[in-house]
Amino acid sequence: MRKIFILFILLAINTCFIYSQIGVNAGLNLSSVRSSSDAQKCWMPGFHIGTSYDVKLYRNLYLQPQVQLSYEPLKNTYDYYREEMHHHSEILEKGWYLNIPVLISYRIPLHNSHYLSLGLGGYFSVGLFGDKDMNQTIEGKYEELSGTLFSDRIRDDHGLSARISYQINRYIISTQMKYGLPGRAFFTDKTMTWMMSFGYQL
Repeated sequence: MRKIFILFILLAINTCFIYSQIGVNAGLNLSSVRSSSDAQKCWMPGFHIGTSYDVKLYRNLYLQPQVQLSYEPLKNTYDYYREEMHHHSEILEKGWYLNIPVLISYRIPLHNSHYLSLGLGGYFSVGLFGDKDMNQTIEGKYEELSGTLFSDRIRDDHGLSARISYQINRYIISTQMKYGLPGRAFFTDKTMTWMMSFGYQL
């Protein structure tokens, strides 16, 4: 019985490799933070490069794990007024992250070698390194500060991810959204990153 079970596992793994495809991709990011604070937020440009591994599960259903090295800067501007005091600060975070999205994708054949894929799943992200620059003005006094990003920011992040891609032969263009669930610094801060990628299946 044990030999039959091991043989079944080996056949399943071999089948996954037969119906799997490795790809590479790169593209641009736009990152922002959602927060309950009164900070003014904006979308900051970045970029990513990575690899993907498409495993066919059943007919047009695929498992799509990815590994991406991503540069995701964030910028917040705070203005605080109390009586006659005005406190203004701008914080720019320049962080590098290792992202691992894992999606379940449904591939729709169109014509010839053209496909439309819709994917949904989650992601896990780890902060690798980065810097933080801050300038602030308190009662007319201006100062600039800088430091290491992850000295006071949580490295780990996870959330939901959705992806739409269009494939022509081995070339793929895709757009993907990451919607963070926990906060990177505080409980109320949640990240959101939009990605546009160009890829090629090997």
